Amino acid sequence: MLRLSLAIFSIGLMIQFTSCVKQNEEDLSGAKYCKIDTPSFQQHIQIIVNDRCMPCHNASNAESGFDLSNYTNIADIATNGVLQGVIRHESGYIPMPASAPKMPFCEIQIIDKWIEQGALNN
Repeated sequence: MLRLSLAIFSIGLMIQFTSCVKQNEEDLSGAKYCKIDTPSFQQHIQIIVNDRCMPCHNASNAESGFDLSNYTNIADIATNGVLQGVIRHESGYIPMPASAPKMPFCEIQIIDKWIEQGALNN
């Protein structure tokens, strides 16, 4: 009887721990992005840029000369390494988003994948 109770208790803990870990990973890292193998500019990159960058880097308020309101401008800073440098907070780059925490790892990862696959306008 004691073994059965311990087994049930152990299974319950494992289920609870697994569900909490999965929920926390999704909440903290934007896990929906991590699962994308072929990112699309329109479905993924543009959404991230709109959420994280557009308040300061748009056509009417291009802070530091960066207007990220269109594919061409985003692709330019993506292919020359600036985008990755600023979002990764690398030495020699001004960390972005400014005055905010670093982007979630999964958003950075999807941008990296998009750039590695040619920064296509898809």
